[in-house]
Amino acid sequence: MKKIKVYVMLVIFILIAFGSKQLIPSKKEISALEIVKLIGLDYEEKADKKAIMSIIINKGTEIASSEGTTEEDISTQEVLKYEEESFNTAFRTAQFYNEKIITTSHIRHFIIGEETINKDIDKVIDRIARDPETRLTAKVYTVKGMSANEFLTKLTSKGYNLSEKLDSIEDKKTYQTIMVPIKMIDLLEHKLSKDGIYLIPTLEIKEKEESKESKEEENEKNEKENNEESKDIKFGFYGYSIMKRNKCIGYLNENEAITYALLKNKIDGGSIDIKLENENIISFGITKVTGSTKFKFNSFDSLEQIELNVNLVTSLDEVAGEGSIDDVKNIEKYESLQEEKVQKQIQELINKSKKMNCDFLGIEKLLQIKHPYKYKKIKENFSDKLNKTKFKVNVKFKIDRTYDLVKIDK
Repeated sequence: MKKIKVYVMLVIFILIAFGSKQLIPSKKEISALEIVKLIGLDYEEKADKKAIMSIIINKGTEIASSEGTTEEDISTQEVLKYEEESFNTAFRTAQFYNEKIITTSHIRHFIIGEETINKDIDKVIDRIARDPETRLTAKVYTVKGMSANEFLTKLTSKGYNLSEKLDSIEDKKTYQTIMVPIKMIDLLEHKLSKDGIYLIPTLEIKEKEESKESKEEENEKNEKENNEESKDIKFGFYGYSIMKRNKCIGYLNENEAITYALLKNKIDGGSIDIKLENENIISFGITKVTGSTKFKFNSFDSLEQIELNVNLVTSLDEVAGEGSIDDVKNIEKYESLQEEKVQKQIQELINKSKKMNCDFLGIEKLLQIKHPYKYKKIKENFSDKLNKTKFKVNVKFKIDRTYDLVKIDK
């Protein structure tokens, strides 16, 4: 009797499964899918159709290479712009009018425009987070000075495969000290934290400045020449957008982002350049960074001082400019110059945090972890107390290698 019940239940389950697309979805051919790896999101409060979704599709075809393999021609990339009252409607519209099926599971990068993060990033994050197909490991970026649609349109028109370039830059992070990508799942976690403070890497368009004469000459060139000339345009990392809850309250520029990475022990390679009195530039490659934060309390367990310690090991990579390289004998001098420069930058970053009344350095979280019982006594109005607390910054540099440049110069 029990076996009969099991068989009946199994038959019922199979019938339900094959009759339900949700349990066993119908298979789709790869050729029927539009592989969208990057999407731009904007939200304009004043517009009738507030939600703007921009997707990049590739209209190119496979071409044969000299090595006998096939490569994809990306010269015909196109940005499709969908404007609706909500992102849900915009996504449905994109599905309906596109020749192929779009799925968010392929999206590796989300680009969000400046106006959107200044007003309310939740307007775009909410739709993404609700989609069960969203890849939570996808990276999130913001754009400085323009909308996501404008950013994508400018770069795509110049032949940039933005998603692939971002992948490449993320893989080569040892060459950049300012960029720490944020994943969608990490962004959501930060938003739900007590302080709701987090940083999002920010991109910007870097256009080559042109004189009036060059602009007049460019107007006289044909379309082909204009397209070739326009490749001078490129994008790069501006720094970080400082987010508090759902809004951007400021930015960290490139130099501030490097200092932030030093303090948070998130440096992976990179370099520090020191300018000498003779205008020579000496470049030091960063090989190791260690840091610590110490909290000092008075007899009443009130926070009296915060001590930030940063220790760096560097190597002399390059001397740019005229003059003798014999100056590298002055190792202690260069170590002192490095310490002075970084110490000043750290203090400026602390002052910025206090002025903004925003603990983007994560001091409160660190205090709570290191001294949980003392933190409980002073957690009320902690931001006000933090602004009044003295900071002591200690920076220690050690030049580990000179690669025998002194001997080479002799």
